Amino acid sequence: MKPACCSARWVVAAAGYRAKGLGAHQTTFVALKLAMGPDVAKLVNYFDRCRRKRNDLSYDMAGVVTDTEAARLLAEVDEFRKTVEDWIAQNHPRFS
Repeated sequence: MKPACCSARWVVAAAGYRAKGLGAHQTTFVALKLAMGPDVAKLVNYFDRCRRKRNDLSYDMAGVVTDTEAARLLAEVDEFRKTVEDWIAQNHPRFS
């Protein structure tokens, strides 16, 4: 399974953009909402909160994420990957 950011980068790249450098993950999620529209905003905001939490955990503390939170994230990422594949097939079929 690919992380949500990988799927998000697929969308951003298909739309003709690339986020790189410091803050690229954050920029990718901002660009994702612009590329896919408001229908994905709630899910993108969730992934961005997870990204920030992971970043905080990497530097400040450990053991804060529960098994339930991790399982939900994995399920959401898998569903998002399918959504992205459908979006790319519909909006940018040359990349399918």
